[in-house]
Amino acid sequence: MLNDLPYLMGNGGDTMQVGVNGKRNYNEGGTFAFWAGGPVWYTILGMDQLDNLAENGFAGAPGTYARSTKVYGYGGYPNGRSIPQVYEVMEKAIEKGFVFKADTLEELAEKIGVPVDVFVNEVARYKGFCESGVDEDFGKSKRQLVDKIKYGPYYAIKFLPTPYSTIAALDVDTNINVLKADGTVMKGLYACGNDSGGVLYTEKDAYAQYGGVALGWAFTSGRLAGINAVNYLKNE
Repeated sequence: MLNDLPYLMGNGGDTMQVGVNGKRNYNEGGTFAFWAGGPVWYTILGMDQLDNLAENGFAGAPGTYARSTKVYGYGGYPNGRSIPQVYEVMEKAIEKGFVFKADTLEELAEKIGVPVDVFVNEVARYKGFCESGVDEDFGKSKRQLVDKIKYGPYYAIKFLPTPYSTIAALDVDTNINVLKADGTVMKGLYACGNDSGGVLYTEKDAYAQYGGVALGWAFTSGRLAGINAVNYLKNE
């Protein structure tokens, strides 16, 4: 269970997470938004969190377990049980290269390769949200606005967004026709399911980001593609 600690510490909705640009890019308590920050994200914590876990463990009723909140419930650790080994676990994770530690936020930014000024300002802004109880950037709930970066040394836990499937780059119109690079229709060719799933996932538009959206698109686009393909053949 100790192996699960970095994952459980860094994957909660009540943490601050930044992308490769050094900024928050989504509501950490939301669902399916963690891809928005780039190929990796970093959860930022202070030594206060390690001290709290060492003394009190994860918050929760006895007999329940702390579990991840990012889609899958991997691992777990009993709630309400002190974890004095947390310091050793984090040092091992640093040795393995997926946790970074620094005495200052500036040094931490350099270690994870994000813009220093941007990162430091973003941490200060997030801490202000925690104090006011209002997330002015992404609307995270007051309950999940928890300041876990009170004092150093500071930690960054590196995460990789979960891959669910390959999303092809084929663009389609409302009739599920495949479009050429210039936006014109490629007659007689349709792309449904994940072959055209990219139209659902883009940082440029407010498309759906919830579980099951790929299945819904498969049913809808498949039905439309079938109907339109038959009509196309009838008219040829």
